[in-house]
Amino acid sequence: MLGEWRGQPHEDEYDTYLVRTAGMLRKQRPASEVIDDLFFIETEHMGLGAVPNEEKLRERLLELVRAISDDPSIWSDGFTVDLNLSN
Repeated sequence: MLGEWRGQPHEDEYDTYLVRTAGMLRKQRPASEVIDDLFFIETEHMGLGAVPNEEKLRERLLELVRAISDDPSIWSDGFTVDLNLSN
């Protein structure tokens, strides 16, 4: 899942989404809000439309959010992300 777009013509577009996601986490937005944003990007903004299994997609997006929040190379200043999964 992560990095599947590398080397593709749309690589910069995906990077933009990941930077936006990291920014939301940096601003301590709730994980549910970040996942909703990514869900909107995939289903509406990118024009991919309805998904057959929304729950599975949201689980994959949570994995992505966790991967970003756990990546020490993104948070090189020692910042830590509290995903606050209760929201």
